[in-house]
Amino acid sequence: MRSIAASTRSSSVSTTDSAKYSATWIYRRLEALELEYQAIVQSLRRIEGLLADEMGRREVLERSVQELKQNVAFLQARIEELERRIRS
Repeated sequence: MRSIAASTRSSSVSTTDSAKYSATWIYRRLEALELEYQAIVQSLRRIEGLLADEMGRREVLERSVQELKQNVAFLQARIEELERRIRS
């Protein structure tokens, strides 16, 4: 009977150790996944910030191009006016 009891205890300890190992492994894996998640979130925030900066610069450039087009149109009209005067 002692050998059956010892075997049962040994099996019980083995099962408990296995459960502890599994729980520890799961906890460590969750911790690693959390770190990866945080790294991804930080990267996305950095990318979003860069995109916002880029969009702001693009808007400034687009306004500048529009102003240049207006200035060129004004200068073209002025040139045409001066050419008309010269011909007259």
